[in-house]
Amino acid sequence: MARCSTISCAWRPNACRRADPALSGLTWAQAARVHRVDPARLTGFLMTTFVVKVVLFGAYVAVALRVLNLPGYPFMVSFAGYFVMLYASEAMWLSRLAQQAPGARS
Repeated sequence: MARCSTISCAWRPNACRRADPALSGLTWAQAARVHRVDPARLTGFLMTTFVVKVVLFGAYVAVALRVLNLPGYPFMVSFAGYFVMLYASEAMWLSRLAQQAPGARS
């Protein structure tokens, strides 16, 4: 597998990393809006956004490994850690959102 030079790869991971938090931020903002309007629709909304994110992240991984020729092992370890932390922070945010809901158990 061909590896890219340090100069040509220097911008690639940074450019790709900026898109992932933006997607998550949009998801969280929209989820808060859905929760304010109709809390019963939140689970369906989150399932839909999860499927969309899985498809987009799958495409991201394919592009990173096949098109950008990033080294596989370091990229996958980094991506897996990022993915776990992304969903852990989303779980904490949802827990806080659920506690703020009227009638929530403490």
